[in-house]
Amino acid sequence: MPYPTIIPHHPFDPEHDAKVLHKAMKGFGTNEGAIIDILCERSCQQRVEIANTFKAAYGKELRSELKSELGGNFERLILALITPWADYMASEIHDAVHGVGTKEKKLIEILCPCNNDEIRQINAAYDQLYGKSMESAVKSDLSGEFKHLMVAIMQGARDENEFYVNEELAVADAQKLHEAGEAKRGTDECEFNLILGNRSFLHLKRVMDEYKLLRGHSLKKAIKAEFSGMTVAAMHAILSGAKNKAAYYAECINDKMVGMGTRDHELTRIIVSRSEIDLADIRDEYENKYEKKLPSEIMKETGGDYEKALLLLIK
Repeated sequence: MPYPTIIPHHPFDPEHDAKVLHKAMKGFGTNEGAIIDILCERSCQQRVEIANTFKAAYGKELRSELKSELGGNFERLILALITPWADYMASEIHDAVHGVGTKEKKLIEILCPCNNDEIRQINAAYDQLYGKSMESAVKSDLSGEFKHLMVAIMQGARDENEFYVNEELAVADAQKLHEAGEAKRGTDECEFNLILGNRSFLHLKRVMDEYKLLRGHSLKKAIKAEFSGMTVAAMHAILSGAKNKAAYYAECINDKMVGMGTRDHELTRIIVSRSEIDLADIRDEYENKYEKKLPSEIMKETGGDYEKALLLLIK
């Protein structure tokens, strides 16, 4: 069972919280600490209630008031917190495909680990926010094998049985992937898309085991030999999520902090979007894998109110 870091706050009084936020932004200066204490300690549904209460009490949109008072990475994080999960993910996908260039890595990190229900939620939110389907928006920015795989994922058509694996089918799928790739000249990408895009994550975990028994090396290694570029990255993300989703996101967080500069936009997305799902597991996986404390690394890479808010979210 996944463990979040943010759960609904009890007792919860949206009128009290709205008053605290109003006071924090009233007059000269802003009490960022009060904003952090309220919004980083409430669930997303509670934050929505606070925003509705704020508007009813003061005739102003909480989002607009926060935007006028805050700035930079801290503003982006706080606005993400008061956005419903599906709307936030839809807006991040829109950011990935809107304008010049495509942020393929962001698309992979958001969509490849999703289950069917999450895909459906994001699809509905995208249509509501932007008046077009997510699939059409993403398709228009991609091409080739990568586009075909992402379209398969966006169907939200995975087998939803995450508690039972058909062993015979797992063996058969491993054999099919071998025949579609390493055993032939050229690659049958359709077979890979069908299996990786439609089987449950639990099933794919078993398929990886069977493939290694069959070939003596990992399915990931086979994919790297058969495909290239972002298609490899997407397939590896699917398989990594199937094996251990929390460990996959721990790697994503590490990726945002290594090297020159911190990719704060993406770091914020992962921490906010997973805080009510499995961020406690991600934090633990990070510390096990990299043998360093996530809060300490956050403190090295960030600062100010932005840092304080991140630390409160990861507990």
